[in-house]
Amino acid sequence: MGNPEKRKAFIADVKIGNFDFQLIAVNLKSGRGISEQKFRDGQCKVIGAYITQQRAASREDILLVGDFNMIPGQDVSNFHHLGGDDLMDFISSWDLQDRYSHILPKGRANLLDGFAISRNYSAEYIRGSLRIFPMHWAMDIGREAFRVDVSDHLPFLANFRIDRSRDWVQCTKQL
Repeated sequence: MGNPEKRKAFIADVKIGNFDFQLIAVNLKSGRGISEQKFRDGQCKVIGAYITQQRAASREDILLVGDFNMIPGQDVSNFHHLGGDDLMDFISSWDLQDRYSHILPKGRANLLDGFAISRNYSAEYIRGSLRIFPMHWAMDIGREAFRVDVSDHLPFLANFRIDRSRDWVQCTKQL
């Protein structure tokens, strides 16, 4: 967004087995105030325009992941500027309702992290497989110790079909 001091999205073209996709990892502006909301709107407009450009160039599978710092149902404009439901399927908003991924200092938690895939094209995602991995349990430490020593975010896990490319199959069905 014109400021080299601000956080940037990371983009990688990835192929695992026969599943190829573009991964966009973000850490959007935190905060609940109006100025933070507007700043996130600006970030989301840039990322949303990039996703729209990739879709126009026939890039089928796009995974958008990371610290969205957006709460489903509250930060509507942010989700809209990322492409909304027309362009992206915000799976974490639906599959992880009433779950948390972000651990706050006072022990409370909420869902600020996000996982979205390009709508109608990511046929490799196995529906319902997205979950939050309790990394603090795997490390045998409490949630608060995990927050201090490792991260204030818990990781997501999702399953994908990698044994074949389903992009071509889906494309031929639409003809």
